This record gives sequence, structure tokens and C-alpha cells, in this order.
Amino acid sequence: MQQQLRERDQQEENLRRRLREMEQQLTNPFLDKEDQMVNLLRKITTQERLLRVKDQQVNELEITLSLLQQAMSEHQEGTLQRQLREMEQQLREKDEQEENLQRQLRETERQLSEKDQQEENLHRHLRGTQKLLREKCQQEVDLQREMEEHLRGNDEQQRQLRVIQQQQLINLQRKCEEKEQGCTNLERELRDRDQDLVELKKILSDAEKQLKECKCKDKRDWIIPRDEIVITDKRVGEGSWGYVNEGKYCGCTVAVKRLYENEVISPYNCRRFEREMDIASRCRHPCLLQFIGATNDDGSPLFVTELMESSLRQLLKQRPLTDGEVFTISLDIARAFSYLHKKKPPILHRDVSSPNVLLWRRDNQWRAKVSDYGTANFLQETMTANPGAMIYSAPEASARTQTVKVGTS
Repeated sequence: MQQQLRERDQQEENLRRRLREMEQQLTNPFLDKEDQMVNLLRKITTQERLLRVKDQQVNELEITLSLLQQAMSEHQEGTLQRQLREMEQQLREKDEQEENLQRQLRETERQLSEKDQQEENLHRHLRGTQKLLREKCQQEVDLQREMEEHLRGNDEQQRQLRVIQQQQLINLQRKCEEKEQGCTNLERELRDRDQDLVELKKILSDAEKQLKECKCKDKRDWIIPRDEIVITDKRVGEGSWGYVNEGKYCGCTVAVKRLYENEVISPYNCRRFEREMDIASRCRHPCLLQFIGATNDDGSPLFVTELMESSLRQLLKQRPLTDGEVFTISLDIARAFSYLHKKKPPILHRDVSSPNVLLWRRDNQWRAKVSDYGTANFLQETMTANPGAMIYSAPEASARTQTVKVGTS
């Protein structure tokens, strides 16, 4: 199409050149004026017809260009729809992989239960065999005692009975050896069962690790680039392992939590920080501190949340609470914990204290939000002793033999 447009420009240039030649001919005094005018008008009419034909060709080319653009847009739309279907197919494949891993976990747990039952049966059979051996030995001792008492009166009978006794002893010894061989086989089989059990537990651990990695890869949507966070010098709070400064993110005022400068970025602290990010990203409730995102690079991690006006500890230092404030703040805290406990699986905060209850004003009334998920955990992983601040913990929290008290209703 561009080639055709260039040809049209070339033809127009040729027409202009011919017009200039005609004007030069009109200025020639040796030609007849009238003939020159007639020829000039005829040529101009011819050129105008050619120009109309060219204009029609240009219009046709523009229509063709519009159709090509429309076809290209339809092709792009079809390509986008195809990509969307491919992404949906990939998501379905990931769901199927996760379902297969869970099915493998259930099958492995069932096999472990069967192995435990078989091991218990083998132990029971071994105890029964040992009991039979003890009874046989006791019977042998009793028989020997009876034979000795009976053979005291008759030497010949005593000799014969001694031969019989020796034969019986040999038979009993042979039977005992056979029983011991059977016990040895049972012990060998038990060791093989234990080895199979260890291998199955290893397979289960690998499957659980793969499942956790798959979930983590799919759910780490809370990562924020470090260069998009601006941290000011205004300090708004401190914790056991970090402090909170006021900052800016996407033009909004936020709270930025980070580690102390002397805090070692160990694998344990990194796992603890990522656990807090994972729990916070799962929680959405008006009575919980709103989680915005966090960094996840080689530097000191940053945790970004909404900025609150005060905390319950700061308010209690200023003045005692009124009855209405006690009711409102307690109700907000209870709603937050009810939401956490009803999660699947349930989440326990385990560090409930006045600094972790943040306040904001609504219609000249203080409202509360629960914060700081650094010591929170899921229900099946909450047997760690001494979580959070001891002054706010239950007495049984300091024992390592504690039991879960949270209901699931």
C-alpha cells in the first residue's frame, strides 16, 4: 500500500512538470494562441480525469487499509483470548497437581496407619510366642522333677527314663531353637517394617514440602519492590524485634516495619518474617490491621501496613477508659479473634497485648484493630511454649505439655 502511495506521488509530480511545460509553451510567441489554449484545456481535462481516477484509487486503498487494520485487531483479540484460555488451562493444571499431591498424602497416611497396625500385630504375636516358650520351659522343668522322683526306686527304669528324658530334652531344645529361629525371623521382618515405615515417612515429608512450595509459589502476591517505599524519620512504634516508621507508598501515608540494624538476618528470622507475611496476606477483616505488602529480597525486610492514630497502651497511659470505650474496643478485638479462629485452618494470635491493639477515631469515638502477627500460627502448630508476652499469656502457656483450647464452631 505504501508503494502505491509513492507511485501516486510520483504521478502527481509528473503532472505538475507537464503543466509547467504547457505554461512555457503558452509564453512562446511563434505558436498560435488559440491552438495553444485548446490544447492546454484538453490536456488539463485529461489530467483532471487522471486525478479523479487516482483519487478513487486512493479511496480504495484507504478502505483496504481500514479492513486490514480491522483484521489485525480481530487477530490480536483472538490471540489474547487464546492466551487467556492457555492461562486458565495452566491454573487448572496447577489445581489438579495440588489435588494429586493431597491424594498422595492421604494414601501415604493410610499406608502408615496400616504399617502401624501390622507392627502392633507383630509385637503381639512376639509376646505370645515368648509366653509359650516360657510355658514350655516350665513344663520341661516340672517333667524333669517328676521323672527324677519316679526313678529313684528303680535304676533300670531310671536309666530308661533318663534316655526318654534326654530324648524329650533334645526334642524340646529343637523346638526351642525353631521358636527362636521364628522369633529371629519375626524380628527381621519387624526391622524391615520399620525401614519401610521410615521410607514412607520420608515420602510423606517430601510430599508435604512440595505441597507447601506449590502453595507458596501461587500465593506470594504480597511482594512490593523496595524502591517504591519511602521511609521517613518519624518513629511511630517499636517491637521486640523491630521498629515502625511512618512512610509513603503509592502516594499514601503508611506504616513501615523493619528489623533493628543489629538484628541478624538469619534463616530463622527470614522464615518468621515470611510466616507473618503469609498469615497477614490471608486475613481480610475491618478489625484487623490492613496488610498492604512487603519486600522479599536480600536486604532487611520491610512490612507495609496502614497507619493508625494511636495504641491502647498509649491511651491507657494518658487516662482510664470509659465504659463505652471498654465495650467498643473489646467488641472490636473479639470480632478480630473470632475471624482468626474461624479460618480454615484456624489462626491463633498468641501475643495479645495493649501495644498490639491499635486505635483510630470514628465519629469522635475510638475503634480498635488487632496488629502484630509475628507470633501468630496455625492451630496444628501452636504447641510452642511461652509465646508472646508472658504477662498477657494464660498460665498453661508456659508448659510444653499444653493442649489446644480453641473450638472450631
